[in-house]
Amino acid sequence: MRIKLMLSAIVLFLLSGCVESTSTFESETSAIKQMAYEINYQFVQESKRLKSLTDKENRSSVRKYFVDDVFSYFNLAGELKYPGNWSEIPLKIGEEELKSIYNKSKLTSSIMVVSPQKGVLVYPKLNSAFQKIEKSHLSNIMKQVDEIKEKPSGKWVTVPHWFPIESNWLISCVVSMDDDYIQLNIPVQSIKKNYLDKASGYYFIMDPKGRLIASRENTESIIAVESEFEKPGNEIVEFPKSKNIYRSKNQQFREACRKILTDGERKVHFNWNGSDYMLLNAEITELKWQLVQVIKL
Repeated sequence: MRIKLMLSAIVLFLLSGCVESTSTFESETSAIKQMAYEINYQFVQESKRLKSLTDKENRSSVRKYFVDDVFSYFNLAGELKYPGNWSEIPLKIGEEELKSIYNKSKLTSSIMVVSPQKGVLVYPKLNSAFQKIEKSHLSNIMKQVDEIKEKPSGKWVTVPHWFPIESNWLISCVVSMDDDYIQLNIPVQSIKKNYLDKASGYYFIMDPKGRLIASRENTESIIAVESEFEKPGNEIVEFPKSKNIYRSKNQQFREACRKILTDGERKVHFNWNGSDYMLLNAEITELKWQLVQVIKL
């Protein structure tokens, strides 16, 4: 009888451990799905608000204003100039609408009007101490809007690009407006600050090609990838190749991420320095990114 009671106690103990483990897993899964949903929702709303600027109803009721009071203007040579040849812009974009979009967002750092024939208007107006954009960076802006022609309006350019005016790596949403384009910019650091850094645990974001978009500082030793963005020189505008999951020094971690990106797995185990870990992930569908949580077992 005593042996049976002991066996029953052991079974109950093991079962309680399984229940607790399952409960913890379900809680973690729910948390990462919620964060991915919140990030995705934010980006969907940013895109909708940007597209609203081009609505004919909004454009028909725009009040005229002095462009120089609202925007900074860089010509095709990248020089800061008075935007005298942009006199028609007030007939297209309302000042109050611009302010509303900018103020409602907790991520947006700038909104630009891009013209392949004239240059770039930047909102909000910049400190006049910034006098010039390097031609390579201006060309990169023009290249982005040219590439977006083949995509539906309001889609995101999800590979981060360097923008010297803000000294930040940005991702952008672009909508067309007649012969010009409106571009909304969000710094990668804003995503990190507003979401990853506020969560408890180990998190990072990667794109379909394994680029490490953002990560919490406490994940650096685990993912073993260069996670800090270096400020590039004047001629560098491309996302650094070293910031890629497939460059990780941890072979098992690389393989675990590959299973997520290519095999579509949602729960993957790996080992690092003698400790067992699990990756949980949820897709940020608007950007086709994977939000990943690293859990130590």
